[in-house]
Amino acid sequence: MVRCVVQSQWFIYSKHLPSISTAKRHSIQAFPLFAISGRGSSSHTLSADDNAKPLLMGPLDNVMPRHHITPKALFIPASSSSKEKILNILKSGLAQTIKAIPTVAGHVKAASNPIQEGSMCVTTPFGAVEDIFTAQDLTESHPEMDYDDLKRRHFPMEAVDSNVVYSLPDLMKAEKPVFLAQANFIRGGLVLGISLHHSFGDGASLKTILQTWATGCRGESAAPTLTESTRRERLMSSETGASLDEFPEYATIPDNIAGYQPGVAKGEGPEIAPVPPQVDSHVFYLSAQRLKELKDLASAELEGSDWISTIDALSALLWRSITVARNLEPGDAATEDTRVLNIPLDGRRIMREDTNSYMGNMILFNNATTPLRNLLSSPPQLPEIARTIRQSISRIDEKYIKRAISAIGSVPDVSKVIMSGGTFGESALTISSWGNLHMDWGHVIGGPSERVRVSKIPFPGVCVILPASEPGNRSTEPNGVEVMIGLKSDDMARLMNDPFFASFAEWRCS
Repeated sequence: MVRCVVQSQWFIYSKHLPSISTAKRHSIQAFPLFAISGRGSSSHTLSADDNAKPLLMGPLDNVMPRHHITPKALFIPASSSSKEKILNILKSGLAQTIKAIPTVAGHVKAASNPIQEGSMCVTTPFGAVEDIFTAQDLTESHPEMDYDDLKRRHFPMEAVDSNVVYSLPDLMKAEKPVFLAQANFIRGGLVLGISLHHSFGDGASLKTILQTWATGCRGESAAPTLTESTRRERLMSSETGASLDEFPEYATIPDNIAGYQPGVAKGEGPEIAPVPPQVDSHVFYLSAQRLKELKDLASAELEGSDWISTIDALSALLWRSITVARNLEPGDAATEDTRVLNIPLDGRRIMREDTNSYMGNMILFNNATTPLRNLLSSPPQLPEIARTIRQSISRIDEKYIKRAISAIGSVPDVSKVIMSGGTFGESALTISSWGNLHMDWGHVIGGPSERVRVSKIPFPGVCVILPASEPGNRSTEPNGVEVMIGLKSDDMARLMNDPFFASFAEWRCS
């Protein structure tokens, strides 16, 4: 099973790609990457001329799943304002966002006659608020959506009906909106459903859009970075001879793979979506104290300048515990068996130059591998597992990113490139950390959002770490984290009965 999980989203290309590990790779000398300075960004104000021509995507954009990032629901408590006033403020703030980032109101489609086959672009002209924003009142039609009750139950995922709270794009259309939002008034609060096309941007891009929108709703001006020009040359690569062979995280889909249709418009790419197995989705909570204890345990055997982060320690706990839950007979593990953990990384944190304002995809994939016996060891060997994770992350530096961009740009048809993460079958596990999407929407809207949820995790072997709340809001848990986990039903039952896992993680909701 080939997975692609990027920060705040997950997708699947194919249940069975038997030849992906030996798929034909391209080692063609990298031709100069096409300019991506035209990409809409949080720091690029488009001129009239810019608004008249499509904006080409960059290499890291073109290898992302050509769908919307998994839609998210932001829960915001009620204010004393009328629904009409709240809607007017939301529309005004979104209008300011479109003015600062015009491409937010554009559409993503396959580029015509691109320099690199299979490239995507954002079409013009860009739209307006009414093209990307809708609203509905659910207070009478959905009385079960009561904010106080949902909060008492820790905002269960099962309460988020994707057919109700989101405005979703038509999957059959060749052009799909960059961004969509829907305001849902419920008893005692507001649910803001949001969705971003992944070819346009990643989780950090979505955060920038929401920050800009919330800033406008508070009656403030856009952040200074929105008026400064972002130098795109930092994402251009002069690395020559780079090949996908260097990057096991990427692979190309052969033309004869089932589901790939060469006749489809270039850039639309393969959309292979088999029916996934029955998956249980649950949310677990780790308090600040439990996180400290977990990190102390995972750091117990570190020497010298070695260190691990809190997320490394948490990832080690998840990797170990989920692997144990998936293996009924730990004693039968073959000596040579290995397991792979896929970790999406934000390149903004790695590049030496400031790229925080970059509005696009800067996600790199990292695979950590370890013998199965290390994960099944009793007592758990968290220090060794955490070190393995940290060492795998540390190998990705600025040079690695530049060569990866160059390698992707060297492939004749970029629509055939996928982020394989290797072929790991049912042992696959991906752990990603969402950026903090809790924004202060201002007193008219209801203040800071209190939770982020999705309808469910659609595929087994996916974990998402997210802040339980924004420091300083009305929550009493400012420093804890929540973890959303999707597993096969039997595996989830075993995970929930694991005393070691339960000593750190508290079940919250499903």
